[in-house]
Amino acid sequence: MAGNLNKESNNITKTAVTIGKFDGFHFGHQLLIDRLLYFKQNGMRAVAIMIDSGKPGILSEEECKDFCMKAGLDDVIRIPFTDELRTMSPEEFIQNVLLKRFSIGAIVVGTDFRFGYERKGSIQDLEEFSVKYGFQFEAIEKLEIDGEVVSSTRIREALNRGDVMTAEKLLGTPYFIEGEILHGKHLGSTIGFPTLNLIPSKEKFLPRFGVYKTECIFNENTDIEEHFTGLTNIGVRPTIEDGDQVTVETYVLDFHQDVYGKKVKVLLKDFIRPEMKFDSLDSLIDQMKKDLESCK
Repeated sequence: MAGNLNKESNNITKTAVTIGKFDGFHFGHQLLIDRLLYFKQNGMRAVAIMIDSGKPGILSEEECKDFCMKAGLDDVIRIPFTDELRTMSPEEFIQNVLLKRFSIGAIVVGTDFRFGYERKGSIQDLEEFSVKYGFQFEAIEKLEIDGEVVSSTRIREALNRGDVMTAEKLLGTPYFIEGEILHGKHLGSTIGFPTLNLIPSKEKFLPRFGVYKTECIFNENTDIEEHFTGLTNIGVRPTIEDGDQVTVETYVLDFHQDVYGKKVKVLLKDFIRPEMKFDSLDSLIDQMKKDLESCK
């Protein structure tokens, strides 16, 4: 559903928005962004409004903002799901949030979009409000891949299985974890497998614990960007740890640089095996050698 684009000069101060949890910006979400960019080309600001669910996302807040900025949006606004917001009627949400705060000129949502108290507002209501308050409205049909709707829930289910290939197919890019390389206990060096250690953000939804074939990117978005194959373990290292601190440890093949304190982006390419507890370090080393052969 769509209204005709208003090209009046005052549109320069108006905002085209899309609204959702947007914890992953999968292919379906990218259709919404494409439509925002259409409105941007016609003089509006393009803004993604993210309703904060309080749960870890497939992308962290910083990663979501980075994605949207690279896509060409003007801003990303995260709104906490407060009691005040939760109890607003659909029309109060339009008046108090979209019109007063964002001065919307257009809104683009999926056909299953619901809003307002107890999710009573529908896209039919939104279309009526667009006429009443004078903004443009579009509802985009849900995208299907392999006969199923693309959704964050579907991606999370794939990641819970360790099925990073399906997650990549739905996201349009590999699932990744990035961060600063930290000093660990250097146990890997003593057993012949020195690793790069990351502590994942608490905002980040993590896949099934286990060992993955990965691609590691150093100096991303620079003239010296480098890519290396890696073998990554995500989990709590039950063989050598007693705590519950989740770590991301990567053995990078044919890599001998000192990169402590620098950032790395670890892209998960394939699941090799679940995380295991071994009876001894020798058993762990034997298994890592097998993992490395699988990775190669």
